[in-house]
Amino acid sequence: MEGVTSLGAYGGRGGDPWSYILNSGLKEIIIHEDKNIKSISFKDSTGFTSGTFGGNSPDNSERGKERKIVLDWVSEYLISISGTHGVFNGVADVIVSLSFQTNLKIYGPFGTTTIGKPFTIPIDEDSLLLGFFGRCGYYLDALGSYVKPEPIISVGEWGGSGGSPFSFKVRMSWIKQITIRHDSSNIKSLFFKDGNDHEYGPFGGEDPNNRGIDINGPSEFLTAISGTYDIYYGMMVITSLSFITNLKKIHGPFGNSETGPTFSHQTQDGAIVGFHGKSGHFIDSIGVYVKLEGVSSLGAYGGTGGDTWSYIYLISINGTHGKFNDIPDDVILSLSFQTNLKTYGPFGTTTGEPFTIPLSEDNVLVGFFGRCGYYLDALGTYVKPEPIISFGEWGGSGGSPFSFKVGKSWIKQITICHDSSNIKSLFFKDGNDLEYGPFGGEDPNNRGVPTT
Repeated sequence: MEGVTSLGAYGGRGGDPWSYILNSGLKEIIIHEDKNIKSISFKDSTGFTSGTFGGNSPDNSERGKERKIVLDWVSEYLISISGTHGVFNGVADVIVSLSFQTNLKIYGPFGTTTIGKPFTIPIDEDSLLLGFFGRCGYYLDALGSYVKPEPIISVGEWGGSGGSPFSFKVRMSWIKQITIRHDSSNIKSLFFKDGNDHEYGPFGGEDPNNRGIDINGPSEFLTAISGTYDIYYGMMVITSLSFITNLKKIHGPFGNSETGPTFSHQTQDGAIVGFHGKSGHFIDSIGVYVKLEGVSSLGAYGGTGGDTWSYIYLISINGTHGKFNDIPDDVILSLSFQTNLKTYGPFGTTTGEPFTIPLSEDNVLVGFFGRCGYYLDALGTYVKPEPIISFGEWGGSGGSPFSFKVGKSWIKQITICHDSSNIKSLFFKDGNDLEYGPFGGEDPNNRGVPTT
């Protein structure tokens, strides 16, 4: 399965292999347990039930007690599985205990937690759980999961710095309804509902003038947002908003779109699945969460003048845009380019409205786009996500934490310092000869023998 990652399996090598792929969201987990985990089975939200994995002992006393976990999918979903595995009843290595953690609660532990080695299978919030696999016979010998990363990036915020932060992302659904409270001056508040009728908000203040947007998903979904922001009673707030779907339906503008700098975001191959920002009496600032499918565009920031253009290790582009030489629309006034090593610029004049185009370390920059004429009117980037997930860690809980990821490169060299008893330290070098470490080896009298 393309793009699918297997996490695990944890446990032993006995029994026969098994695998189960969900047709839809996970609804039930059925366990038979006593002093260990005898068997496991699953049911998805369509009612389809998997086979029973384990529980094949001819001794009825070895079948265990049934424990059924019923999830309130889609509002409840699995975020991790943890447990222990070890020797049981003469069998070398089986699953001895299990716990299931959802976004709402923890189920378990089931079995015996006082024996065996612990393990955890994390299911990242931006990953989709596709199924399970492992080994089984008399008992559940091993367990793992299939996940597929769903890259979600944050774009923005635009507006002012006042108010309290808000943030939400819909999961396994779409933004179905948006309620905007506004008047002729600005946006007062926002309220959202997803395709499962879960509600987010309201964010902001009260106003009797409500306008509603209905998005008829899942075939229709939000792909773009635009708006303006300006000073209102001494505060920088969002003054207007428009929302656009993949079917080119334009909702808005709501509020006052006649004054203040403009902003917009259009995702080409993805969907807007959430919002973040700040709010108080009004919507002070707003940004979006975008679930990417392929390449996404970030920007363009600046004006609408000039002609469109496109061009195919930056980590961010910063700048300002505003009025220049009596041109009616904004142009780019200044630019700075930040790499993983240094900052180039600023170039130009740093007056005007600031903007930032973040380039996440887990994304590949694949090009630029914007508008141009006499000047550079607008600038944006194309990025493609490269999902990176964390596995482990295995070992003890002592020591100080370490962590690194190579940028646009590969791990070229590993140096291991060791002796016949254990690993003393690790040292890494990437394809750009950047060094990471050494990690460990702090005992000056016992640093081991280096091997590269």
